Amino acid sequence: MKVLSIIGSIFLVVLALVYFIDSHDRYGQAINIQQDNTTQAIDKAIKKYHFENDGQWPNILEDLVPNYLPAIPEGYCLDTANPDLKVTDC
Repeated sequence: MKVLSIIGSIFLVVLALVYFIDSHDRYGQAINIQQDNTTQAIDKAIKKYHFENDGQWPNILEDLVPNYLPAIPEGYCLDTANPDLKVTDC
């Protein structure tokens, strides 16, 4: 009977670990989707700025506020040294 109790306890621990790992993986996926959406919104704003300003690119992300973005998302910068004008993490 004691062996069954130990096996049951081990099973519950393994089940809890599987649940925790799955939850952690889903959280990571949600964060990645949110970051992708933010980057896409910034890229779209940059392209619209470029189109509406006679081919000029913004010097800094703040140039996009408020006409193209409501605010600058925290943690994003504009890589002006890159010829493709990439949005990067700060």
